[in-house]
Amino acid sequence: MPDTHPPPPGYRRRPARLDDAAAIAALLTAVDATEGLDEVLGPEGVRRELSSPGFDLERDTLVALTPDEAIRAFGILWLHPTGRPTRAILWMEAHPSHLQLEPFLMGWAEARAGQGLEQAPPGSRRLRQHIEENRARRCRAVEEAGYRHVRTSVEMWRSLAEDLPAEPSPPPGIEIVPWDTPLVEGARLAANESFALHWDSVPLTPEEWQQRVCADPFFRPDLSRLAVGGGKVVALCLASVDAEQNASRGVAEIWVERVGTIPSHQRRGLATAVVAAVLRAAAGAGFTRAGLGVDQESTSNATALYERLGFRGHPSRSGLRQAPRVRALPSMVLVATLTTLPHLRSRRQQLPPGPLLPTSTCSQGPAKSARSG
Repeated sequence: MPDTHPPPPGYRRRPARLDDAAAIAALLTAVDATEGLDEVLGPEGVRRELSSPGFDLERDTLVALTPDEAIRAFGILWLHPTGRPTRAILWMEAHPSHLQLEPFLMGWAEARAGQGLEQAPPGSRRLRQHIEENRARRCRAVEEAGYRHVRTSVEMWRSLAEDLPAEPSPPPGIEIVPWDTPLVEGARLAANESFALHWDSVPLTPEEWQQRVCADPFFRPDLSRLAVGGGKVVALCLASVDAEQNASRGVAEIWVERVGTIPSHQRRGLATAVVAAVLRAAAGAGFTRAGLGVDQESTSNATALYERLGFRGHPSRSGLRQAPRVRALPSMVLVATLTTLPHLRSRRQQLPPGPLLPTSTCSQGPAKSARSG
C-alpha cells in the first residue's frame, strides 16, 4: 500500500513481521505499567495474533520505529469479507513516551479500512477499537478522533477450587458430550444459529471455523462440551487455555467461550449444563479458576446465568470494562462486529495458583487428555 500516511518526523514505518513478536510484547509491558491493560500478551500470544487466518501482514499491520530500530508503536487491522456484514477491527498501542504516534496509527487504520471495505454494501462498513474503560486518557483520545461508545462488555471469574456446579442433568433426549471430530460441523452450525441475533455477530464458514476454532493453539477440545439431541448439536461451550499467560501470572486458568444454545432449545437449562460440564472437567484437569467475557447488554441476560454458576465481576476493578468504539468514516458508515481478540482479558485477579498445564490443539481426531499435551 502506498505510504500516504507517513509517520511523524523521527520515525519510519514498515509492516510487522513474526519476529517482531518479542518487541511488541515488550511494548505492551511498557503500556501496561502506565495505563493498565486487561492482559499483556507474551511473544507467543503476539505471534498468534500476527498469524491469524486470512491475515495479510504486508497490508494489515504496521510498526513505527525510531532510528535505533526500536518498535515504538504498532497497529493491527482485521478486515472481514465483503459478502456479509463488514467491519474492520483495530488493535493499536504506542509506547508511553511516544504517544504522538496514536493519531498516525488511527489515520493509517482509517485509510486501510476504507481501502479494504471499498466493495462492502453501503451502510455496512465499520471501524472499531476495544479499549479498557479504566484507560481514561486513551478513551479521550479516540473520542476526540471521532469514535463513540457503542457497547460494553464485562469479564467475570470464579474459583474452581470449591463449590463447583452440580453434575449436569440435561432434559430427556439431550446428552452432554465431549468435543469429537464427527461433531465439528454440527458445533459450527449450532454456534452460527445460536449467535445469529447477537449484537455484531457474523456466521463462520466451515473453513473459518476450522481456522479460528479447531486450529487455534489455545483451544482445548478435551475440556469443551456439547449438548446433543436428535442427532444434532443444540448447545455448546468451548474452552481455551493460554499457557504462556498462565505461566507469567502464576495461575492455572481456563477461559470459557462460545457459549450458545440454538433458539428451538433455549430456556431448557442447556447453557447451564454445558458450562457446568466444562467447569467440572477443568477442575478435574487441575485448573483452579475460570474466566469469561460477556456482553453487558445481551438480550439473553447471560450475566445472570453466569452469576448463578458462581462467576463474579473483577473484585479489584469493579468498573473495568472493555468499551468498543466505532468511527464513521467519510466514505462509509462503520459499525463494529465480533472481536478477533477474545483472549485479551484480565489476569489480575489472583486466585490460588494450581499446576500449570500444557495446551492441546484441536486435531481432527480423538480429543487428547488434559495432561497429555
